[in-house]
Amino acid sequence: MNIKRKLDKLYKDFYDVMRRHSAQKRRIKQFQKLTHPGVLTKEQESKVKAYFSPYSKLNMVFHNFYTEKTGIFCEDYIPQDVYVGYIDPYFNDIRAAEYLDNKCYFGMLYNQIPQPETVIKRINKLWLNKNNEPLTQEQIKSILNNEPDSVFLKEAVTSSGGHGVVYIEKSPDTYAKLMQAAERIPTDLIVQRGVVQHADIAKLNNSSVNTLRIYSVLGLDGNVTVYSSVLRMGVGKAKIDNYSSGGYSCGITKEGKLQKFAYNSAGERIDTHPTSGICFEDYVIPSYDKAISLVKKAHPIMPHFRSVCWDIAICEDGTPVMIEANLCRGGIVSLQLNNGPIYGADTKKILDEVFRK
Repeated sequence: MNIKRKLDKLYKDFYDVMRRHSAQKRRIKQFQKLTHPGVLTKEQESKVKAYFSPYSKLNMVFHNFYTEKTGIFCEDYIPQDVYVGYIDPYFNDIRAAEYLDNKCYFGMLYNQIPQPETVIKRINKLWLNKNNEPLTQEQIKSILNNEPDSVFLKEAVTSSGGHGVVYIEKSPDTYAKLMQAAERIPTDLIVQRGVVQHADIAKLNNSSVNTLRIYSVLGLDGNVTVYSSVLRMGVGKAKIDNYSSGGYSCGITKEGKLQKFAYNSAGERIDTHPTSGICFEDYVIPSYDKAISLVKKAHPIMPHFRSVCWDIAICEDGTPVMIEANLCRGGIVSLQLNNGPIYGADTKKILDEVFRK
């Protein structure tokens, strides 16, 4: 039995290493398409190499990208290959995420944190109601027919960047549309009611629920540090706000105001929203302090995941609601585009811990 356990561990360790290596290569290829080579000067390249030499070899494409898109050079930008290959696996238990990073369970795991109301869910091919009671197809049809409004169907375990999220508009054939969409999703899924967002956030783009992406790290002392946050906004009639699905993200200051510019996933920069025409600079985000407090309350609940990207909506009454907790593999690109190096003055401290210097 001990030999089998050791062999299983060796196999899983090898699989984890290969998966991280593959993720690193994908990020490099992705960013090579988004930036022009040669943006960095020789002096800047030397500064980056000197900064990261105690920790890891790195590809200059990421610093090249941030410098080109923002016009600001910083040697302490965290490259994506370093983040996905070292930082994220160090802070977060990837294997535990296979079970815990599942939206179907968030209502139970974060039962003291406000979340969108669940209508139904499917776990391991079984349909359940919000109280985890099994449902027949007739019961599912009855529940959906009695829903007062449209709903969102979300892939529970692998959706990212808005992919795996389907908007099901209220209609006489809601049940048929939802079941048709569910057939295309092989994994667990959850159906939730939409959130009525605060009027001041809806003004920016009222077709989508525009959410805050907040990045926090749980320290060894148990304290939660919020390092960066952005507001993600949809464009036009889009129902999804993710900047990787055509939307934009704009940095939020510690005072809860928007930065001057917003960026899309290609790094293209604007200073007013393309749909509403609202100027971003100094636009006040309502209840930003409450959203930060929610994150600091929620993060210690799951200490297996010390580095988390939280998606938070602000309801019409100013209450923050947790839309999603990205317990691992959370994206930091939009955060660095808008707010600069993700860890700021703590970059060396974080890298020292990760690489055990």
